[in-house]
Amino acid sequence: MNIIFSDDGSPDGTTALLYLLADPGAWIDALVISHGEAHPKTYIQHMGRMLADFGITDIPLGQGQD
Repeated sequence: MNIIFSDDGSPDGTTALLYLLADPGAWIDALVISHGEAHPKTYIQHMGRMLADFGITDIPLGQGQD
């Protein structure tokens, strides 16, 4: 299953992303953070570092406007 994951920086969204990353049947094609609980420009950097810590470097990252 190919997924474009979009979230507003919520803790439950991050948990859902981690769950999907652990599922061998799911493939994250892109990750997008929109304005909501977090500021997209800042939060996408945190998500990028988290993914890099897990050795995941091939998922394109995008951010919405603050």
